[in-house]
Amino acid sequence: MKAGIRRAAVIVPHQDDEILIGGAMLVELIRSHDWEVHVIYMTNGDSRGSWEAKIRMQDACNALGFLGLPQKYIHFLGYANRWQGNVHIYNASDENEILISRSGKDETYGAPVIPEFIYEREKAHHKYTRKNLKIDLKAILKEIFPDLCIVTDLDKHEDHRALSLLSEECIGELIKEERDYSPLVLKRFAYNGVWKGEKDYWEIPHKPTMMGDGVAHPYYAWDERIRFAVPRDCRTALLHKNTLFRASKLYRTQYVWTRAAGYLNADICFWQRHSDNLALHAEIKVSSGNAEKLNDFKLVDSADVRDSVQQDFSAGGWSPAAEDMQKEIVILFKESVTVRSIVIYECSPLNNGISRIKLALDDRFEKEISIEARKRNKIEIEGGGLTKIKKIKISIMESYGHIIGISEIEVFDQMKAPEEYGIPADQYIETDEKNSIGLKKLVMLEKNWMTFKEHWARDIWLPKWELCNVYPILLKQNFLYFPLQIYQICKKIFNKVMRSKGSQRRKMLHLGLKVKGRKIIAKLPFVRKDYFCTCCQNAITHFDAYGGTSEVYEKHHIIGGGRRKCKCPICESIDRWRWTLYVLQEYTKIFSERSNVLHFAPEAGVKNAISLNPNCWYMTGDLLKENGDIVMDITDIPFKDNLFDYIIVNHVMSYVKNEKK
Repeated sequence: MKAGIRRAAVIVPHQDDEILIGGAMLVELIRSHDWEVHVIYMTNGDSRGSWEAKIRMQDACNALGFLGLPQKYIHFLGYANRWQGNVHIYNASDENEILISRSGKDETYGAPVIPEFIYEREKAHHKYTRKNLKIDLKAILKEIFPDLCIVTDLDKHEDHRALSLLSEECIGELIKEERDYSPLVLKRFAYNGVWKGEKDYWEIPHKPTMMGDGVAHPYYAWDERIRFAVPRDCRTALLHKNTLFRASKLYRTQYVWTRAAGYLNADICFWQRHSDNLALHAEIKVSSGNAEKLNDFKLVDSADVRDSVQQDFSAGGWSPAAEDMQKEIVILFKESVTVRSIVIYECSPLNNGISRIKLALDDRFEKEISIEARKRNKIEIEGGGLTKIKKIKISIMESYGHIIGISEIEVFDQMKAPEEYGIPADQYIETDEKNSIGLKKLVMLEKNWMTFKEHWARDIWLPKWELCNVYPILLKQNFLYFPLQIYQICKKIFNKVMRSKGSQRRKMLHLGLKVKGRKIIAKLPFVRKDYFCTCCQNAITHFDAYGGTSEVYEKHHIIGGGRRKCKCPICESIDRWRWTLYVLQEYTKIFSERSNVLHFAPEAGVKNAISLNPNCWYMTGDLLKENGDIVMDITDIPFKDNLFDYIIVNHVMSYVKNEKK
């Protein structure tokens, strides 16, 4: 690296988040000759399978390459997007517990020409554990030692929350280990005011960022945000000429470009986390409890970051013991410091809190402070600029409720402003831009065209990888792509018509369009209305012969045994599969409620039907790798007890060598 070059790290969970979180700041940094930019992705974006990860990783390289960032500065940690079971890797009960992803993987991986970070360094994969995730993230930060960290914040997504907390954990440890290390840390939301922002791009002058649902972080205030100006080519009058929009168009799977009119604004907003906190290098002693929480750089923590859980950020604080009558915190500095301000972050649970504290600086300053009762308290105290301070003592004089807590304590001499770090972006200043009448007409024309394109992309003409998620087997043949597109379009139009005709026809939709489907298919010259396959939902002329002959089958009238006409000529399902599907539809709640299902030796027709249910977490296993998500022996199931609501085992026992086991 050249002398005088600074380093920046954009740390995000998924591919395309760098557009939302880095945005125009990322563009400015890449263009600057004074900054070396690195982009770090925690996950591979493989919520729908490893096939999606390969596409998203390549798309990320293409989008960042368009912005001018070489691939050698793009890093993938290789962890999963979604997890099996009811725990996120950040909240694993044991840091060495190996988790399984939804796609059945248990270790990091990359694309064929894009290896993950740890494999690139050590030629080995890391198991999916919390400890390994932290080791990998801290290792890459230690390798880069960024002067600027742009990180996702406590957003409306579990991976965003997990990475926000874990990155603060790693940055805090690096600051403590390297006394002279004090990076600028900028946090930004990807959902509130960005992905969920109002689509007002075509209004002139361009609108600044607006936080629709309020600030998600308990200690942030909207007027404390830091606003930077956006370069001219990132706020063009016409959206299709916008540099960030053109980069987002290179993402094929996430439709990130369809939200561009909402997340591209006249400014870009961040919240600063101050790494020049003097308490990070001090020794903290307490009368009881765990003092390490008070200077770990984490303002909050969560016992469960998952989307399905109501978030409570009071997990990561210090709490004195119930029998502790002193309730004191003593901050000891190795060298004398000047104290101009002190910030105390209270994290007491609801209906509990601190009402009065006593602050003492050596023996020269003492003050009692009353605290207003609020859900979260950020207590800011002026230190008076006293110099040569070596000890700060905080005593809790009065409190209410049974549990009180403090998550972090910050002590400052001078708070370093962002511009002191040499950031290439300027502070945002509102302007009064105007467009000519002719340009206004072009803007309105583009707005209508973009609205149509978004509807076409999202609701009508699905790309192949979207159809692959619905028809995983059929789309192995490329020639089926076009007819499936036509089918999807007809189905969507038909659905809209049916919704407007009352409850009776809506019920017909939930039955798989059987009545209407048969009438339409029966009009085709090569299909009669004699038989119907419930697996592929097709009317057919006949069933093909299948199976072998045996006296046992004939004597006991075994269902699914013997030579009989039962094989569907379209999907090749047999009567045993259709009977299994019928039992699951009639006697279980797999298709109506959220459930976890484990299926041994999955039948294709049953597997496809269950896979279409978005509320079902569906895992398949088989002795052969190509037949299931994971290789698994029914006598040695690698999952915890009571994880699954249903376990499907059909036509399997003949392959079990030890039935007693």
